[in-house]
Amino acid sequence: MSISAQVTKWTSSRAEVDGRLSKLRWVLAAATLLSLVTLTVLINTAYGTGTVLGHYTRGRLVRMVPALLAGLSCATIWLASYRGQTHKILFGGMAILSGTMTRARWFSLLIYFCLPPLFIWMFWGFYNEKFMYVAPRLAMFGYFVLLGAILLRGSWPKITIGLSLAATVVFYTLIYQIALLIPQPFTYPLSLAWSESSRYYYASLFFSGQVYGDAAPLPFLHPSRYLLQSIPFLVSGLPIWFHRFWQVLLWVGMTGLTGVLLARRIPIPNRLARWSLVAWVSLFLFQGPVYYHLLVCVILLLWGFNKANFGRTLVFVLLASCWAGISRVNWYPVPGLLAGALYLLEEKASGKPIWRYLLPASIWVCAGLAAAFMTQGLYRYLSGNPPSVFDTSFNSALLWYRLLPTPTYGDGVLLTLAFSALPVFVVIIIKTWQTWTAWHPLRVAGLGSILAVLLGGGIVVSAKIGGGSNLHNLDAFIVVLAVIAAYLFWDYFGNENARSPVHNRWGWILAAVLLIQPVWFTVRQGGPFTPPDSQDARAAIASLQKHVDAAKQRPGEILFISQRHLLAFHQITGVPLIPEYEKVDLMEMAMANSQPYLQAFQHDLKNQRFSLIVVDELNVLYQDESHQFAEENNAWARNVARKINAYYRKADVLIDGIEVLTPRP
Repeated sequence: MSISAQVTKWTSSRAEVDGRLSKLRWVLAAATLLSLVTLTVLINTAYGTGTVLGHYTRGRLVRMVPALLAGLSCATIWLASYRGQTHKILFGGMAILSGTMTRARWFSLLIYFCLPPLFIWMFWGFYNEKFMYVAPRLAMFGYFVLLGAILLRGSWPKITIGLSLAATVVFYTLIYQIALLIPQPFTYPLSLAWSESSRYYYASLFFSGQVYGDAAPLPFLHPSRYLLQSIPFLVSGLPIWFHRFWQVLLWVGMTGLTGVLLARRIPIPNRLARWSLVAWVSLFLFQGPVYYHLLVCVILLLWGFNKANFGRTLVFVLLASCWAGISRVNWYPVPGLLAGALYLLEEKASGKPIWRYLLPASIWVCAGLAAAFMTQGLYRYLSGNPPSVFDTSFNSALLWYRLLPTPTYGDGVLLTLAFSALPVFVVIIIKTWQTWTAWHPLRVAGLGSILAVLLGGGIVVSAKIGGGSNLHNLDAFIVVLAVIAAYLFWDYFGNENARSPVHNRWGWILAAVLLIQPVWFTVRQGGPFTPPDSQDARAAIASLQKHVDAAKQRPGEILFISQRHLLAFHQITGVPLIPEYEKVDLMEMAMANSQPYLQAFQHDLKNQRFSLIVVDELNVLYQDESHQFAEENNAWARNVARKINAYYRKADVLIDGIEVLTPRP
């Protein structure tokens, strides 16, 4: 079709003209607003450095020019669209652009997928200081999204501009989120985070005979997570970079598979819209974050649930509950409750007695709980650990103040949860109100009760010492909320009133509401990263090996409290594994004030069982609530650090504060 014919087609109907102009004006208004926000922040930033108008440096002026030109251009076109026949000129330009991109579809798509790496480089690289503030960062992200949406729309003219915008927002945000997961550098031989070393060590315990030459007790904290992470140990000798890469694959793969299976349950005819749902689900789960070992339960239920086949669903509930039984105690009811939520969403209640309608879901919940408890009991027996170590969650203090803004978690659990969940609740409430005649009140009450149970349990666990620094303890609530929102947004649920058709009204407004928080949460994160020096780390490991070789000449054993992955990957050799007193185990027992465990630890210290101890820097200072994780620090100082210092002294301090301790005379 020629350009003139396309323009004639676009302007043949007044209603079509008005519709296209309305969408175009919304896009131009959004771009103008983004430019204005960026320009305002840049002016305020320069003013805060002590400069005033007339005294800006050349660099600051140059930095403002793109935002100023973009804003003026978009505002001019927006105003011009209200005058006479200007829309024909605009449509002519759009027709030329659309025709060019359609003919060069693969080139347009290449540019489309090159834009995310470009803005990641801008945000994290040389230009990061320009985007250290949230407003210009979001504004620049908005420019990239608008450009990407134009490229996508031009490549596939059949899709609407609204769908191309929504798809580009979620795809670009998800790419940015995946980039946030990638640690730098993969090959750094020491631990990159407080508990990273512990995760690889616990994973190695499932193959302890192969890795250490002797069997060791299995992990008692989060066994299902470490079981997933243990898979690379099936191949001996894989380096640490592969284990880090595998963990990234678990995060991305499990969240993505959850989104795929949820999208498969909902009949969405448009392929781009279906993949947009997959990306949105992944982004929503990353806000917790929802850990990948919980998603095993979710994946099993989304795959195996069938409202018409009670036995099949029961099998998958039992399988998922067995997995939950070797995970966390607050996950025990999740498989049954998720099955109940899917049942309430898909199965109509009209014409059935209440007890008969609720019976399948009740059996799934009760059977799932029983399976989880039995699996946990069996794992306790087989793990090789004393039973008391599995009960620390019930003995730890609850710090209710952490639900509110604190130094540990700036916005607090409740406020952050409100920001994350409120837009989704708004969509759920609006959709329920729009389709009220299609619902039985019992189903609405049941879904509300499931959410309330998971919300209450998540809040209690978030208040536990050792938590309260993000929303990951509300993971089950976040998952079920995402499932309900997806079903309602796409109007896929059991319609109680067949004569009442369901219409997806206000669709794009509700889609925008769903996208606000994931984009805000994700794009404001990240920044330039200065990788630690691997050469210094290797020198520290060589020095540590010398300390180990010298300690083997003295009576006593060698204890790695931290950096125990060096033993798992054989970067330190000649050290028999001591399963007790790993750093995360010690912290858990210190927070729970588990006296049998702590007294055994003190007894071994007092009798100088160890000729050498390797531990991260020991903090023996007590802190008040104005510090991050003050209670955790105090529990460690009181129950661990002070006891170690009473019987051992520093022989050396290596890179990253790694201390080498020897017995006091």
